[in-house]
Amino acid sequence: MIKVTAVVPTFNNKDTIRQCLTSLESNKIDEIIVADGGSRDNTLERVSKFNGVRINVAGRGLRPAARAREVGWRAASNDFILFQDADAYIENDAVEQLLLHLTEHSILGAVSCRVSCANTDTLLPNLRDIDFQFAYPEDFKHRGTIDCVSNPLVCGLFRRDALKRVNGFDTSFVYAEDLFLLYKMKRCGYQVLTVYDPMVLHYHRTELRSACMQFYHHGQGRRMLMERTNSRFYASKGQSLRLLTRRLLKENPKIHLFVYPIYRIFTEVAFLIGYLSGSEQLSTNTRHIGPTGYTLPEDPLQRAKVLLHGYRKLELLKALLGDDYEALHGIRSFRILLERFDKNTL
Repeated sequence: MIKVTAVVPTFNNKDTIRQCLTSLESNKIDEIIVADGGSRDNTLERVSKFNGVRINVAGRGLRPAARAREVGWRAASNDFILFQDADAYIENDAVEQLLLHLTEHSILGAVSCRVSCANTDTLLPNLRDIDFQFAYPEDFKHRGTIDCVSNPLVCGLFRRDALKRVNGFDTSFVYAEDLFLLYKMKRCGYQVLTVYDPMVLHYHRTELRSACMQFYHHGQGRRMLMERTNSRFYASKGQSLRLLTRRLLKENPKIHLFVYPIYRIFTEVAFLIGYLSGSEQLSTNTRHIGPTGYTLPEDPLQRAKVLLHGYRKLELLKALLGDDYEALHGIRSFRILLERFDKNTL
């Protein structure tokens, strides 16, 4: 039987984490790793009520999400890694369906779910859901699968060996780490698909201010992605005005045709401002950011000393130091440094 490890990054998700973990348990996930970003609500208290869920908590938290996911999958015990957002949930047998796709085609490095709205009872999430649906071809349902171009981590199943080959997540990305992961996987010859079924239900932002801030951050991430990949300014191929209007009318002829354009003006302006303000300088490499937020020394041994004070689990230290960890084992002072700490806490 194929075993799967689920990695769930969390940060103040008390309202949705129970449904997220329940859906994973119903899919008979063998191992669930919650990598927390320093939640200040009772997220971890609710997580602790689930038997068998491992909680990785390091210093003041595993942030940004790229770091949480990186530490999570490297601590996993299985060959298949399911990344799922803490504000999302899946239906029964969803993981089994994803596994069928992934195991039938060796060229596939990952397969992700179609994203749909979980909180359809309010207006803004419905408008955001239109964004997701417009990102998919109109004949997506008929085709069944498409090449993944965005949102592979809301709920996506990855091969562990594929993650190893591309060296996992680049934790210097505060945002858009998922798109850079896609970029690296495709450059290595892997195909990544999005499937129409199963879908993942995601709780979208309910306040305009929060939604605009999210788009602002997307803009920053896109700028960094463009700089790292030497690409031109991001612009989707888009769809004709006639097609967009027709799909809006099909969704909701009374409301969306008038409200959605206003919503898009706000979010696109926020995205553009974020893009113009974002650059490599906005985010130092977070692999070199200490638990208190300051930049770590470049020297691996000095960096290890700082990390040991904030990250009290050896598996987390290994992930954060990367290749430097193995190299440091040959240094006697590093081994003495490890011995100073209680082995039970490491």
